[in-house]
This record gives sequence, C-alpha cells and structure tokens, in this order.
Amino acid sequence: MVEADPAIANLNFRLQSLEEERAVARAKFGDRHRQVRQLDRRMQVVEEELDEKRSTRLAEVKDYQVEQARVAYFNMVDQELSMLEQYEQLKAEQRDLDADLAHYEKLLSEKALLEEEYNQVTSYVNQLQFLLQQRSKTLATIAQSAIPPLERSSPMWHINVPVGVFLGLIVSVGLALVLDLIDTKIRAPMDVARHLHVPILGTIPDVDDEEIVIERIETAVLDAPHSMIAEAFRTVRTNLLFAAAAEHQRSVVITSVKPDDGKTSVLVNLGASIAFSGRRVLLVDANFRRPALHRIFGGTNEAGLSNVLVGQAQWRDLVRKSPMDNLDYVAAGPAPPNPSELLGSEYLRDFVDAATSEYDQVLFDSPPALLVSDALVLGTMLDGVILVCRARANSRGEASRATSLLQRVNARILGTVLNAAQIRRGGYFREQLRTYYDYLPEEPEPDKPKRALPKSKKKQKQDAEAEAQSEAGDQADTSDGAKDDSGHGPETPSSQ
Repeated sequence: MVEADPAIANLNFRLQSLEEERAVARAKFGDRHRQVRQLDRRMQVVEEELDEKRSTRLAEVKDYQVEQARVAYFNMVDQELSMLEQYEQLKAEQRDLDADLAHYEKLLSEKALLEEEYNQVTSYVNQLQFLLQQRSKTLATIAQSAIPPLERSSPMWHINVPVGVFLGLIVSVGLALVLDLIDTKIRAPMDVARHLHVPILGTIPDVDDEEIVIERIETAVLDAPHSMIAEAFRTVRTNLLFAAAAEHQRSVVITSVKPDDGKTSVLVNLGASIAFSGRRVLLVDANFRRPALHRIFGGTNEAGLSNVLVGQAQWRDLVRKSPMDNLDYVAAGPAPPNPSELLGSEYLRDFVDAATSEYDQVLFDSPPALLVSDALVLGTMLDGVILVCRARANSRGEASRATSLLQRVNARILGTVLNAAQIRRGGYFREQLRTYYDYLPEEPEPDKPKRALPKSKKKQKQDAEAEAQSEAGDQADTSDGAKDDSGHGPETPSSQ
C-alpha cells in the first residue's frame, strides 16, 4: 500500500532517472566530475524525501489499520452481547420445555395408573356379572344355624406377646452375628482394637467426606492446615509422642497391609505435623519397588537410599529440602535387584545411627508387609513400626496376618492408623466433623498473624453463586448506561 502511493512512485521514478543520468555521467566524465557530484547530491535529497514520504505514509496506513481493528472489535462486542441475549432466551425456552416435558411424563404415568385401575374395575364388573348369571342356577339351603362361642380362642395375648418378644430378640441377635461374620472388613477403630490387639494412634477421615477441598491428600497438612484431616494427623503425632519414650521412637518405619492403603500419605503428613512442632524430621523412601517421595515434593529419583546402601554416596549429600522448614527427605534412588538384603546390611545401621544423631525423628516408607519382607527387615532394625490400615479395604484376617508377621520378627509395633474412615450420616465422625468446623474462630486473634481459614464446600458454592450474580448485574449496568455518542461503550485499557 505504501509503495503504491503516487507520490512515492513518482519519487522512485525520479530516483531511478537520476541513477541512470549518474551512470551516464560517470561513464563519460568519471566519479570526481562536478556533474556527477551534483547528481549524487540530488539523489541524496530525493532519497531523504522518499524516506520521509514512506514514513509518513506508513504511519497513515498503520493508523488506518488500527482504526479498522477498533471498529471490528466494537462490532464483535455488539455481536457478543446479542448472542448472550439470545443464549439467555434459549435457556429460558429450554427451561419451559423441560417443565412441559416433566408435566407430560407425569400425565403419562397418571394415564397408565388410570388404565390399570380401569382394567381392574372392568375385571371386577365381569366377575360380578358372571356371579349374577350363575346365581339363578345355584340352590343354597341352611343345614344348621351357627352356635355363638362362649369365649374367644385366639389371640392369646399373655402367651403371644412374650413368645414374640423372645423370638424377635433371638432373630435380631442371630442376624447381627451373621452380618458380623459375613462382613470381615475393618470399618471403625473398634475393629482394630478388638481384632489386632495393638494401640490405635488415630483415625484419618476419608477425603471425600471432608468439607474443605483438598487437592492432594499427600500434603493435606501443608495445603489445608485448618482442615479436619490435618487435625487428625496432629492427633496421630500426639499419640505417637506418648506411645513410647522419645529415645525409643527416633527411627520409625511406616508400612501398610496392602498397596494403596495410604501409608505414604500418612508418612508425609505425620512428618509435616512433627516438623510443625519444631522438631527436625527426615523422611526416607525405602520403598524401592514403588518410590513416591520424589514425586510428592517435585524432585528426581536419580540418586537416593540405594546409593548409600551400596556405598556409592554419603547420605548427607542426598538429603533434599522440602517446601517447609525442619522437614527433609531422602529419595529411594535406582531400584536394586535385592532390596531386602540391602536393607539388612550394616550400611543401613550406620545410616540410621548417623541420621538419628542429627534429626529428632527419622521416618521410613516401606512396601506393604503382606507382599514383601522389606518392612519386616526394617522393623527389626528400627525403633518401631506404624501399621496403616485402610477402612473398608483391609479385612480383619489380612490385618491380623500383617500384625502377626511383624510380631513374629520381634518388631515393636507402636500402633496403627486407620486411614480413609468413611463418615456415616448421624454417626460419631459426622458429629465430630460438624462440631470441629463450628468450633473454629471466624477471625484470627489480634496478636497472631492473620491467616484466612478455609471455607467449606457449601460456603464456597454460595460465595461463587453470589459473585456470579454480582458480575452479571455489573455487566448489565455497564452495557446499558455507559455508552458514548457513537453507540459503543468506553474504550478498555487494552483497546487504548
């Protein structure tokens, strides 16, 4: 567009003519001739004028394009508002159609009921007509009049009521026993205490029953410290503190009955809870088959505990920092071919002695106790074992076998943690959850740093609906009352 301008085309033609004259003069007189220098100066003047014209024309073209883009933008804004209005109208029509459809379906169901009643009445009328037709053919005579009884023979309340109550108790108790024998899943802390005969350190509610949105259960204590789940982990920390003397629980291995019971989540959240109390904690990933600590904290698994156990590295060089203070971790490292033999070596004893001398608590993550013997080996070399059971996933027999295996190798079981306990409507945990969030203060105290408390799912939904309604009202006010003389709204900072 710039080069097609007549003025610029004329200047280009003049410049080309001067170049031709200059070429002729140079060939005739040489480069230093006066006529050649005059032609050079004229060409320079034309080139400067041409550059100025090009810059001016280019600016005009850009301004024109910007204006066209602005006009197109405002046209699209108008189209968007029109389409939004049509969308709302279609939604209203859809709601009306849904209401009509529901009414139509209701009428169809009523019609079916009426047809069924009509068929029953018709059948009854046919039976009556048949009886009326047969009545004239039937001859009935009274053989003997009925004699009124002297007393009522049934029911005998003084016998039926006690017998019914006794039989009801027997049936209900028998049904309860049958259900208890059929359902062997661990559901409540009472099942753990009654069948495993080991202390229970705490119960972790299921994340689906939590009223606060928790994206990752592995870091619930860090992401939602005011949630019920975080408080449950702090309870586990407190019970563990009083489960044994401090010097007898410096090194602890956390294992589970089966995979996916949540032992790694218990490990990380328990370590974070202990670190919050001011104690230095080291998390060690000894699960060479399915390492997870490096994924939780966003690190790599190129080097870790396996390198220490084969003597390839010093453990202090492999300690990595976590997002919170007082909490460090050591990854699992490359998977060795003989994990159980490595965990039973002297290198591990030296590592435990050195780590417990620098950290207040060292927590090990291990594979499930029923699958491999890694947890049993670690249980004999460390101060204690914490067994994680998952509610409604582990059976009593499986948990009992895992406990027996640990006790058979003389591992010291500090307690169990019941993970993912589901909250039943009207039960103890439901009432505890409601009371816990009602008990939390609405505003922080003046002498403490202000920290916003997490909202419940219901409260978050209400706030989102209120905010959406407010934004819709502001948009309507802006589109109706803030238009200029050209019919468009005020320019936004982006358009300016």
